[in-house]
Amino acid sequence: MTLLIAAGALIALLSLTQFLVRRSMDDGQSSN
Repeated sequence: MTLLIAAGALIALLSLTQFLVRRSMDDGQSSN
């Protein structure tokens, strides 16, 4: 059960990092 929680936290962290990277890339390239 602990392994499942750790895997879920890891996936959430990765998706959050990817979201932040995409947002910073969008801020750099587009002038919206």
